[in-house]
Amino acid sequence: MPGHCCNFAVLGAAKVSGSEHPLAGGTAMTAENRTLQQLNTDREFWEIYEKGETIGRGHFAKVKLVRKRASGEFYAAKILDKRLEEHQEDYDSMMREFKVLGALEHPNIVHLHEAFETETSLILVCQLATGGELMHRIAEENAVYTEREVKRHVTTILEAVGFMHEQGVVHRDLKPENILLSNKDADATILIADFGLGRFVNSANQKMETVCGTHHYLAPELVKCDRGDIDSYGKAVDVWGIGLIAFIMLFGYNPFLRDSNMATHEAIVTCKYNFPKDDNVCKAAKDLIKKMICLSPEKRISIEDALKHPWLAEESSDANLAVGQNGVRNVMKEFNARRAVLKLTGMRQRGRRGSEDYGAGPTMQSVDTGKKPSPGKAKLSRRRSSNTEGLAQAIQNAEIGQ
Repeated sequence: MPGHCCNFAVLGAAKVSGSEHPLAGGTAMTAENRTLQQLNTDREFWEIYEKGETIGRGHFAKVKLVRKRASGEFYAAKILDKRLEEHQEDYDSMMREFKVLGALEHPNIVHLHEAFETETSLILVCQLATGGELMHRIAEENAVYTEREVKRHVTTILEAVGFMHEQGVVHRDLKPENILLSNKDADATILIADFGLGRFVNSANQKMETVCGTHHYLAPELVKCDRGDIDSYGKAVDVWGIGLIAFIMLFGYNPFLRDSNMATHEAIVTCKYNFPKDDNVCKAAKDLIKKMICLSPEKRISIEDALKHPWLAEESSDANLAVGQNGVRNVMKEFNARRAVLKLTGMRQRGRRGSEDYGAGPTMQSVDTGKKPSPGKAKLSRRRSSNTEGLAQAIQNAEIGQ
């Protein structure tokens, strides 16, 4: 399947209740990829890596396709220019992302290969996920798409997010755009990406206060924080995100998406959604969805209990998933097309702070304003995508040579 993605974001400073633990979960930064290597000049970095084309550009950082000279492997290098005084906050934010990625060594999480700092730059070298979004792969394939396949994907995502939580990391922006594939092969690995909003917490019950995420995928407690109804939220926001991703994989659309952010927020905060009347998804699957997309974070199922849910263990039908006369794949194609339109709309509305979201697939807005914005008026981020012929050819040449 076509698609060459690197998807990871840096946003403004976030606020967490209590002191922010630099490395929660007892993880020691001893491995090479968890050490910030000091170089004198940018030239020394380019002696290690061969510079490719720019595959993404945000307000304050750019991402380049790079090839490590010693191994010939391709990576995505995110580069922040430290010379501008106004980039100090951006520097602090990117350092937090470095710590989060460095603490998460897992086969289903985008890998931080190594990181460098020079007098003028901060550079994160990350895995280049060339398989594109999982949702695009699902919509574009011609094979039968079954509930069994969805269960496999949901289990993988639950296990990876469970690992994050064990390490004291909350993602806070789980959505289809951040579920990628390692390559274009049929057995490609799922990769969770974009940890620009990821934060460490000191304990399982620690609360966060920053309003952040993507409008159409916000958990109810984030909308309530945005409105000033509550003061904080916890890691259960990630369970909501997984539940919504699972709903989209089973039925092909986001049940909360409306014509405006304000209307979407209202649907979320009242948890107004219904399952299609004419689908062929089993009752056990819908039961787990209800437990994950639950209005109350206190009543929402935990990652651990979700992994023990009967649906993930029982046999499932091999019938093609459908909603009425339409296969779910066709419904998902329409959903993906709508996301593409929303992405283009969002790119025309640039906010105070930006984030980078680099990949071939459609993306939407993430916000992390550090304060509570008014309903429907949250700052929109600038996001760019690239799928240039040069990048595609470079990766194809590398794959042929392997």
